[in-house]
Amino acid sequence: MSDVNYLYKTQKGKWWKKLLFLVALLFVIFPIVVFFSYAFVSGVPRDFPLNRDFEIKKGMSIKEIGEFLEKEHYIKSAFVFRAYGKYITDFKKEDGSIDSGWYNFKQPLDVFDVYRRLKDGESGVDKVKITFIEGETNHQYAKKIARKFKNITEKSFLEKAKEHEGYLYPDTYNNDFTAYSTEEDIIKVLRKNFDQKNKDILKKIKNSDKSLEKIIIMASLIEKEAGSAPLSVKKMVSGILWNRIRRGMPLQVDAVFSYINKRHIKKTLYSHLKVDSPYNTYKYKGFPPTAICNPTTSSIVAAFSPTKTSYLYYITGKDGKFYYAKTGTGHQQNVLKYRINYKAPEIDLENGILEDNSNVSE
Repeated sequence: MSDVNYLYKTQKGKWWKKLLFLVALLFVIFPIVVFFSYAFVSGVPRDFPLNRDFEIKKGMSIKEIGEFLEKEHYIKSAFVFRAYGKYITDFKKEDGSIDSGWYNFKQPLDVFDVYRRLKDGESGVDKVKITFIEGETNHQYAKKIARKFKNITEKSFLEKAKEHEGYLYPDTYNNDFTAYSTEEDIIKVLRKNFDQKNKDILKKIKNSDKSLEKIIIMASLIEKEAGSAPLSVKKMVSGILWNRIRRGMPLQVDAVFSYINKRHIKKTLYSHLKVDSPYNTYKYKGFPPTAICNPTTSSIVAAFSPTKTSYLYYITGKDGKFYYAKTGTGHQQNVLKYRINYKAPEIDLENGILEDNSNVSE
């Protein structure tokens, strides 16, 4: 009997040793297996796409984004992608949301770096440089934009920007857009730049009894009439135009005809003066309905702070200088003196056009 007990105890001891060995082995091997499995599924895919633009669409869930990235070989496991997102939000207490938009990876990334890039909105897509010149119109902007951006047409931009004429600041934009930027993206950046560049004068306008809308319209007229002139000249032109407004005289600004015709009008013809458009400042008194271009800060300053003057007329001479007059007679004398070979239409300088006398040369 004692031999049987001894054998039983011996076998039992061996069984426990085997069990302990297996458990110990499991504790060693299991983490290794998990680690290498996790490292494999979280690592860089062999066929990771480089320098290829892709879009994370607005409204996509983390699950949908992970599945898309796995399908396109940016990650190996959508599950690990989602799990890391949950770790970010639940344990690190960070905003784990992902920005929609276009992305491009220039070098291979593991799943964690992919997630971080998307979370931080680092698109990697090449930037589009675009320059808008002082005094350009929304139509001129639209032509440039349609050539630079993949998903914007002239028509689509003009529809979105029609209420922003005069407020889209002319400047060079180097790092604000990609080829996939939308109309809203562009308008938002240009409006923000308008507010930043004009913050001082906008504050003064806000604290005055003057209308911002009217100031911007006036600034656009000044920009087109005297864009490259010094501020002192712009302020004089502003004073003259405000005088005409107060007296109920038509503004008679030739620059509106380029806006009406959506192309540069070098010579103002009698046929232009007859055009029935609310922008025709010869035919209709007061301001045009909107700004006729996107003005610079100096033109806005001039519109807000005009020079006090009794002048009612101005011309640009062939020498590029401005000449002023208080009466229609004085104005016609300036025309004859400073504009060589100038043959103007007969115009009632107080109220409008009388008769055709060929053309007006700028």
